[in-house]
Amino acid sequence: MKREKIRPFDVCRLSFHETTMMFVLTILILLLIYLLLGVLFVIPFLMKGLTKVDEGAHGGTIGFKIIIIPGVIVFWPVLLGRWMRANKKIRET
Repeated sequence: MKREKIRPFDVCRLSFHETTMMFVLTILILLLIYLLLGVLFVIPFLMKGLTKVDEGAHGGTIGFKIIIIPGVIVFWPVLLGRWMRANKKIRET
């Protein structure tokens, strides 16, 4: 049985299974991109941003920094916002 070539955005011809698989694949790709951005954010944040966001973390050991890496990867948008606000406050003073 020869299948017809599916044109982009022609989802009406897809079966329920194919549509579901396409949806799941899209979600997984978006999740991968989100986590990769988090991984890219970790290094500069731990080197410069951590002490600006939380002064109590000043002088934190390497063990502490390793422990918070997964949380930084997941919550990188929140931490980026706090880092930007902290930089803005420093410039205003």
